[in-house]
Amino acid sequence: MKAIYEIIKEALTSEGRLPDGFELLNGELAPNEIHWVAGAMDGVGIFHMGKQDVEKAAARIAKLLVKNDTAKIPAIVKKHGVLHLIDQVLSEVRANAESVDAQSLIRYAMGLAFDGSDVELVKLGIAIIGLFDWSDNPEVQERLVTLGLYDEFTLYVLVAAQQWDNENEIIFRLAKSVDGWGKIHAVERLKPETAEIRDWILRHGCENAVMDAYLGLECANKGGLIEALRQDEIDDELFGTICVLMDALFDEGPVPGISEYEHAAEAVRLYLRHALNHAAALKHLWHILNVPADSEEGFRIPEEAKKTRSEILARESCTPSSLKPSASPMIRISSTLLMRAAGLAWIFRSSCFPL
Repeated sequence: MKAIYEIIKEALTSEGRLPDGFELLNGELAPNEIHWVAGAMDGVGIFHMGKQDVEKAAARIAKLLVKNDTAKIPAIVKKHGVLHLIDQVLSEVRANAESVDAQSLIRYAMGLAFDGSDVELVKLGIAIIGLFDWSDNPEVQERLVTLGLYDEFTLYVLVAAQQWDNENEIIFRLAKSVDGWGKIHAVERLKPETAEIRDWILRHGCENAVMDAYLGLECANKGGLIEALRQDEIDDELFGTICVLMDALFDEGPVPGISEYEHAAEAVRLYLRHALNHAAALKHLWHILNVPADSEEGFRIPEEAKKTRSEILARESCTPSSLKPSASPMIRISSTLLMRAAGLAWIFRSSCFPL
């Protein structure tokens, strides 16, 4: 079978990204087997499932790696996967570093990562490569980044890059180049070290192909949401992205949001103040309707903000006949139907999987 690395490399666009809808199929699905989008199984495992009891399997893999006796490793990985055992495997290999033939281990890992055709074994290879510092080897870095452009492998490349001198640069590059679970993992680890990174996090960091709520609080804190809202004036583009970010904060189904944001009350008040000047399209009305009366997690929306919300929704400029079209021709729609649509949007956004 063709190496996964080569498949990904050949599929890259001129922009250095994988095309929309690109997917690796690791064998045929069994009848009634659930198909996971790239990175979803590991992502759900991290956010919503406890650690599995795989200590014996992890210890076995580590022992085989130290002994350079790797023939039985694929069968163990096939049974248990990599996510829940990899931390213990790497820890035990490090603990036995004096007994490890480093060159043999590197060759084995490189073979898994760059020549392998099994998704889980590619993950294992990336993780083992991450035991070594490749700061002075841009070729290895580039090859790992290529794998990281596929959401299934992004997390493992991010972890592997932890020892590199240019770690945050690599994280930023990957965050801008993936849209699914890989973006969620990358933005979580991205440090807002420069004005460029902070601005990108605020304007582009939150929206993703899984569910924006996973990154709402992260981007609000790292991107300086409250500082942006405290400005007397903001541009239309920034208002649009802040709408997305506020929606994500209000959606507290899967992860903490507005209830745990330090500047929550002020942010809601200032957001709606800016909305008075910028809410001029149907998509903006949709966002205003998403502002809840109160948070289900206990956060109380300020009374001033409630009045501003009502004022926006009641004014003549927000009636369906006067709203500007957004990306597509305006469709006349009653307020009742719009409210129902907003409810359906909430239901769909509560899913862990992209539609």
